[in-house]
Amino acid sequence: MEPQDTALWSAFLRGDEQSAAALIKLYYNTLINYGNRFCTDKDLVKDSIQDLFLYLWANRATLKETQHVKFYILKAYRRRLLKEVLKSKKYVSQNFDEDQQFDLQLITESSAENQLIDSEYNGALAEKMKRIVSMLSRRQQEIIYLKFYLDTDQKKIADIMGLSQQAVYNLLYDALKKLRLISKGDRKIFFSVFF
Repeated sequence: MEPQDTALWSAFLRGDEQSAAALIKLYYNTLINYGNRFCTDKDLVKDSIQDLFLYLWANRATLKETQHVKFYILKAYRRRLLKEVLKSKKYVSQNFDEDQQFDLQLITESSAENQLIDSEYNGALAEKMKRIVSMLSRRQQEIIYLKFYLDTDQKKIADIMGLSQQAVYNLLYDALKKLRLISKGDRKIFFSVFF
């Protein structure tokens, strides 16, 4: 899908309204699912997507070509949503720490997660997997989501989250190690979900 994304992005930058609509349609559900994992206000998540695309459209003359449109948009959306959440802290969990940027409370009942789990496992295994993932730190959950649910490589995760590649590697390693320990009694869950 990358060549199609790149062509749409190029046309978008030239002011093609149909390409703008196609990009919104292409990424809307991905951005909704991503935003809902970090913000409990569904309207704020949707408004931030709309604001992002309005901003991109208004500033398209200053934007650059990219070969990685999906990750460019994810990164821009993450920054915009964080900015809005910081403006309105009432939507953020009590444990929010500004120094940790977007380390917000994940919502483990996301529809994408449930679809993946429900399609592969029966109810008991799905509940066990949710419980296991919820035991990870919020940043580890975000990295697991980006890596395994959005199939993002570590370099792009680092870019999206504003971390070094080494920090991403360390967080991912620690998350997988913790998942292995937690699911030690049932390796079938761990390996079938993540590998």
